[in-house]
Amino acid sequence: MSLQPLTDTLLKQLRSGNAEQVDIALTRAEVQGFDLSPWEREFTELSTYIELPEGASRFETIASVYRVETVNLSGQGLKTLPESLRQLKNLTVLYVNKNEINFLPDWIGEKSQLKELHLRGNQLENIPGSLGQLQNLELLALADNRLSKLPIGFFQLSNLQVLTLKQNRFTNLPDQLGALTGLSKLDISDNPLAEIPESIGNLENLRELSLNSLGLSLLPDAVCNLKNLSVLHLQRNLLVDLPLEIGELSALKELYLTQNKLETLPDSVGNLQSLSKLSLEHNLLNSLPDTFCNLSSLSELQIQDNRLTKLPEEFGNLKSLSELYIERNQLEQLPESICDLQNLKDLWVQSNHLIQIPENIGNLKALEYLNLENNPIELLPKSVSELSSLKNLLLSNTNLKQLPASVQKMNLDELDFSGTPFEEESEKNPQEPSEEETNEEEKTKGDKVANAGCFNSIIFFMLASAGLIYFIFS
Repeated sequence: MSLQPLTDTLLKQLRSGNAEQVDIALTRAEVQGFDLSPWEREFTELSTYIELPEGASRFETIASVYRVETVNLSGQGLKTLPESLRQLKNLTVLYVNKNEINFLPDWIGEKSQLKELHLRGNQLENIPGSLGQLQNLELLALADNRLSKLPIGFFQLSNLQVLTLKQNRFTNLPDQLGALTGLSKLDISDNPLAEIPESIGNLENLRELSLNSLGLSLLPDAVCNLKNLSVLHLQRNLLVDLPLEIGELSALKELYLTQNKLETLPDSVGNLQSLSKLSLEHNLLNSLPDTFCNLSSLSELQIQDNRLTKLPEEFGNLKSLSELYIERNQLEQLPESICDLQNLKDLWVQSNHLIQIPENIGNLKALEYLNLENNPIELLPKSVSELSSLKNLLLSNTNLKQLPASVQKMNLDELDFSGTPFEEESEKNPQEPSEEETNEEEKTKGDKVANAGCFNSIIFFMLASAGLIYFIFS
């Protein structure tokens, strides 16, 4: 006897995610002779992607698979999305990273509950317009694919908050990008983009924007309209200068400009009062504007590998600064005000042209790491020994001729003066005490002689007293 095809009602019950409904459907199908094999193939496929509960009944196991909300299919060599996923009505988060998928089926637009769709590292060349139907979608990760355009329907994703298009093949983005006003994070790095659409200035909720490795020689003024922007990535571009309006980004906390061609910074950069981290390494800067010292919230500054010959005199106004990296510049001296940076923990100034460092360096009571390597420094100020928090002092390949004894006695984790004249002299005369140590030793000897004389006087007095007593009573 041939089996009957499953009815829509029975299929709906089997896919309901309700154990009681599954029990009823299976019992009826078996009693009335319905063909379960198509559904069983579907369930078996889903079971390979979804972790099954231990110790559950058959009905509860089936129900748990169909009511699942998160599915992870990453790294499974998939060429397309499994058709069986279409039946997961509660699907909220789907990971399909690092597969070989080159297209998405139109039914993806049916997944009305979907909030996160992760498709990084596939071979997608196009995405369907039906994706725009996912009105609950908040995160869409499309990095490392082969996309060169987006369908018009895509810009209907009004609730989309996070969009990553990094490492694709976009040569331009449409003005409709500005319609995604819900975006808080946008990454379009590593694309051969000719320019950024001015409509990007409409993304008023944007908090983080990544525009790395785009070949940009000009940053659109529209970016400066993003009043809520907190993090801006502009690494590895061709920027020669920044817009004068950059200071209007009042909420900006982190600004990354590594590996550009910046020669100057606009005075308005001093208006970035919320800025806490600034990366300017590998540029062509030879000076900083005086307004730079107005960055009262700045805690980390990376400005190594530039052409700086000096720092502003008011550099000590950066009271929040805790990490300063200015190695491989052309600095001949450090401003005295740098000793006012009471929160400074890391100071990297190696490979400059420094002959000396400020006498009051010992005022930096929070300093833990001081790197002075590869500078023509000959002497250290005695106040270095007053750096009570210092753990690492690097002096290799300097012209250091003398190291204060007080510095050698500091409780350091690392003290390196290799490749200096002082090291050579120390190897020739390893036992020769320093001037300070000699004075201390002579003082100690003097104290011992004085103490011995005092002791002899006491003994003489005691003996004389004993003789007098014997004479009286004899």
